[in-house]
Amino acid sequence: LLRSVLGFALFLAAGALLRAADPFARSLAHAQRVVPLAGSWRFAVGDDAARAAPGFDDTQWAKLDVPATWQSEGYRDYNGFAWYRKTFQMPTGYEKQSLVLSLGRIDDADEVFVNGQRVGGLGQFPPDYLTAYNARRFYTLPPGTLHAGRTNVIAVRVYDGGGVGGLVRGRIGIYTGCPLPAGLPLD
Repeated sequence: LLRSVLGFALFLAAGALLRAADPFARSLAHAQRVVPLAGSWRFAVGDDAARAAPGFDDTQWAKLDVPATWQSEGYRDYNGFAWYRKTFQMPTGYEKQSLVLSLGRIDDADEVFVNGQRVGGLGQFPPDYLTAYNARRFYTLPPGTLHAGRTNVIAVRVYDGGGVGGLVRGRIGIYTGCPLPAGLPLD
């Protein structure tokens, strides 16, 4: 009986955490998308911390559609580390606002950099691998992170431990007008 009660209590606690995250996901539906980011991104397998730098040369990298699994984009049997990069122009008028970068769901673990600055990540990389494949990725971008009227770079380090991998589904873009609910982890 005690085991059943503890199991039910854990079930209720997990439900409360999910409900805490859902208000932000719902508010995203009513938020203003400032920069659409779905579409073609640069992609390369392997791992090198230099890939996070805004000036890194990714012109020889493959182009993949996001959101999609990298398996569906031609990397059928690949599991391991890979990087995505996207350059975009940031419109003016948002310099003093905190914005939110939505990357949908990433399979399995990620670390995200905007203009070379780490803005977040979920899951854990090997050797203490921990997947976060089913978590929505919402990362706050404090004022000053983005360069208005200039080129900006997003670099996403991804680790896939098996099955499909990549920026697999969901809304991909930069949004305003959707504050994070209290208790939602930023990192």
